[in-house]
Amino acid sequence: MKSPSVFNFYRPDYQPVYLRSDGLVAPELQIANDSTITGIMNKHFADLVWNAAEGKTSLSPKLLYVYIKNDMNHLKNYGIESLLDQYNVLYFAGSMSHETRQALLDLSAYFIDNQDRQRVSYLLYMIAISPEFNLQY
Repeated sequence: MKSPSVFNFYRPDYQPVYLRSDGLVAPELQIANDSTITGIMNKHFADLVWNAAEGKTSLSPKLLYVYIKNDMNHLKNYGIESLLDQYNVLYFAGSMSHETRQALLDLSAYFIDNQDRQRVSYLLYMIAISPEFNLQY
């Protein structure tokens, strides 16, 4: 019961330097560093942007794909505000902040009208790496 690695136990009193002054602990951050965080962000990008099935001409049975056709249709039929309302419920349990919503609107404005697949992919990617989505209450 004395695991030498974080794959079995986190030290319950682990405090990253930036949390010590507040007296907070964050055991899960024992495995988070610049390399792992960058790797996770890159993996999310690959999964949500590069592996959107709608952007492929053929699909490999050896790979996993994300299917975003329903989201693309929702965007086309009801607009960005409605899609963000749906994402607010699905990914933020109704607690998306005004700042996050505005950041997603700003990102959406970057794309031209016929780029629904890219727009939805990037929106999902930004949600996946957003602090609000990743924070557990």
